[in-house]
Amino acid sequence: MSLFKASAHARELKQRLKLLLPNATISESLDTNSMPILKISVNAENQFIKIETDDNAGRVDGLGLSQRVYSPHVASIVQESDAPAGAEESEARIKCISSIGKLGMKVSVWTGSGAGAETSYDDAKTASSLVTTLPSDEINPLTMSQ
Repeated sequence: MSLFKASAHARELKQRLKLLLPNATISESLDTNSMPILKISVNAENQFIKIETDDNAGRVDGLGLSQRVYSPHVASIVQESDAPAGAEESEARIKCISSIGKLGMKVSVWTGSGAGAETSYDDAKTASSLVTTLPSDEINPLTMSQ
């Protein structure tokens, strides 16, 4: 169920980004757990967005077994740090974060070193540091998360 939900989020996010960023090239891939990863390329700037279920650490079911997680989902956005000259945040990155927020997901924003970030999500995230995490809803984070 969580894979279906993550794939549905990726499809809708891709539609929104195609409308907001008509010059962007958007490609899709899957990680080893079949969670979707979108690569958004605008000019020489690359961003990766991975949609997956949020951390399940410590949660157990009624039998004391690890609980299966279906929700909430988190979207991790990784961008190489060498953004266009003179821009604090690129237009593409701002539009990506805004679109993810509209889908009701928690957003974690990462900035990488730029080296090798054009190859894959894993390479980009390895050389990245967490900038901030935005909850889906500050008041009711679990009820509003998708």
